[in-house]
Amino acid sequence: MGIRSQNNPLAAYLDVFSNTGTDAVGAAPPGAAGLTATGGVISDYTSGSDVYRSHIFTSSGTLNVTAPGSFGDTIDYLVVGGGGGGAQGSNAGGAGGAGGFRTNVTGTPHSTSALFPVSVSSYSIIIGAGGRPSYANGGSGSNSTLDNGGPNPIVSSGGGAGGTVAGIAGGSGGGGGSVANSAVYPGGASTTVTTPSPWPGPATQGFAGGTGQHIPGNWEGGGGGGGAGSVGQNAGPSHKSGSGGIGIRVTIAGPSYPIGVPGPDGSGGSQTGGWVAGGGGGYGNAQGSGGTWNGTAVQAGGPFAGGGQGAGPVSTRHGLPGTGGGGGSAGPAAALGSGGSGIVAVRYKIAELTATAKATGGAISFYGGKTIHAFTNSGTFATTSDWSAATVEYVVVGGGGAGGNYRYRGGGGGAGTYKTGTTPIGAHPVSTTITIGGGGNLNGNVQPSSSGNGSSSLFGPPITAPGGGMGGNYPNYPGIAGGSGGGGGGGPATSPAGTGSGDTFPGTIGATPPNGWGNDGGGGTDVPIGAGGGGAGAVGYPNNPSSTPTRGIGGAGIQIPASFRDPTSGVGAPGPTSAPTPNGFDTSGKYWVAGGGNAGGYGAQGNPLVTTSRPAGGGGFGGNADNPSYAGGEPAFENTGSGGGGASSTDSGKMSGSGGSGIVLIAYPS
Repeated sequence: MGIRSQNNPLAAYLDVFSNTGTDAVGAAPPGAAGLTATGGVISDYTSGSDVYRSHIFTSSGTLNVTAPGSFGDTIDYLVVGGGGGGAQGSNAGGAGGAGGFRTNVTGTPHSTSALFPVSVSSYSIIIGAGGRPSYANGGSGSNSTLDNGGPNPIVSSGGGAGGTVAGIAGGSGGGGGSVANSAVYPGGASTTVTTPSPWPGPATQGFAGGTGQHIPGNWEGGGGGGGAGSVGQNAGPSHKSGSGGIGIRVTIAGPSYPIGVPGPDGSGGSQTGGWVAGGGGGYGNAQGSGGTWNGTAVQAGGPFAGGGQGAGPVSTRHGLPGTGGGGGSAGPAAALGSGGSGIVAVRYKIAELTATAKATGGAISFYGGKTIHAFTNSGTFATTSDWSAATVEYVVVGGGGAGGNYRYRGGGGGAGTYKTGTTPIGAHPVSTTITIGGGGNLNGNVQPSSSGNGSSSLFGPPITAPGGGMGGNYPNYPGIAGGSGGGGGGGPATSPAGTGSGDTFPGTIGATPPNGWGNDGGGGTDVPIGAGGGGAGAVGYPNNPSSTPTRGIGGAGIQIPASFRDPTSGVGAPGPTSAPTPNGFDTSGKYWVAGGGNAGGYGAQGNPLVTTSRPAGGGGFGGNADNPSYAGGEPAFENTGSGGGGASSTDSGKMSGSGGSGIVLIAYPS
């Protein structure tokens, strides 16, 4: 079991290993291998004939280079600071600015062409925390740092806080606020890079925040926080509050965009992943959206480029973790948003392909004589001209459900359905749509309902894996049905478990029944703790005292089949290392998906494990109302389909954890 991390739910289990790259490409040229390094979440991807390895850090850690490689001694980097927090003005506060954005990936805004050399050594990485919101000026975000082994590390400044009057300077500046007069309050400026810069490049790390203003008897609005891609919008009479500045899409981790959030692809507004460092939205008579694109508000479904919204449900006002997005602002009687934590990513070349994929789509790797396509965002699996009709293996996992949230004692979210098997793909050309289900996410103090469930993942109809059910909560709201059901809420009365639509496990992990695997959540009784969400591998644990010490823990997930256990892929979450009972599992402690979320409640409910032990598969920790730092449930690991943790007390402003997004994996002989 891991130790809980407030900054990043992955932190307890990261520092996955690397290898020489030989397995990733089949028969690599003799002696040709990339750097050997550990640290962060590791992901390999292809670009033309080159294979790159990326290390993604969303919590502080170390990049340990243990051996040189054959493809040079330099790395590409991305460093984003923590986003600024929003402010609550006497009329309307300014929004937080995005964390500073620095990179040397050619062609990316704010980039420098300077090389970043490495040697066999350890390079410390600090991830800046998001700034906390405040009823005065918000708190600025903290700096993110990539050590270069010398006196001049790469430092990206934290985003500027939103102001009650003038916005605060930062990586991108915070928005200006408004008070009871007609004055215009400026947004904060973007912090300049120290001169001379250790790595020559642009002088700024982002853009300024927008201005705020109040015209008595007419309108009021806070300015939007600046983003890495554009200035925050000024508050004005036509749109009242200012929207946040746009972020930037980054490709450092590959074409499947495993970091960031969806945003426009530049061809008419469709959504593509990889966007970070959007400014927060200002509060006023009209809502300011986080990180809009060309002044157009983001479609319903969440902040863009990580910035929080300036009005509407509480849970949408926070900058998203791992994006450096700015927090949304507020007015006199409304909640406001914290900034999102920052991110650091590096990449380097590890191999040149000697095998060729016979289809496109997702992140492509070569392992064990098979070609693997890993989809962490929606896309298309399309055959190429050298494709021959073949039977492919697949894994499809729906999005996990959110934890219970409404007030107290939330049940854990249920996991998305887990489906594996084989299916024929005919002669070229074949194009199959892949849909990745989103994790359930609550918009404020929503009572348990199917709106908090995860959504389905699809490998083209008819292979569909439904999402997991939301957890229940106090008073007497049952868990919601889903692929695996949400756990029931805590007392004062019995709260039934959400039912799972999948078949109950155990079975063979390589060939599921038509319904896939999914289990019921745990049942709730009259005690001050919720019940665990169901996992694909086991039911959620109930909350009754007789189930101590497991009460409130989410049900276990399942390991993906052996064909997909490429040790360089980073797919899945941690699990047990002891020999499991069902056939097909290994003892690596890796490759687990679809775990249920833990419940929340009071005083850890006599079970501190709900806040410190994660179910196998990546479900979220539960909240503990007696410790304000842990009152909110934590989100599940992304791309595992696991359930989110239940909240313990939303009176403290803490929300339940969102479910993890789903995943689709496809493998065929190379």
